[in-house]
Amino acid sequence: MTSLRNANWESTEGGIVARHPPGTDPLAPGEAATIDFTAEGPAQTPDSCSLNGDACSL
Repeated sequence: MTSLRNANWESTEGGIVARHPPGTDPLAPGEAATIDFTAEGPAQTPDSCSLNGDACSL
């Protein structure tokens, strides 16, 4: 991944961690978020997605 919009991110051994930007309100229960990203290399389908430890849709 080379960039991420609408969140702050960091690379980890198992993938990436995205967090809401400082100065913004956290998500309310039931609220949705859209995160756009740019990556380089061959296209791959993500293995999993989670938000606060709960699975999310890809």
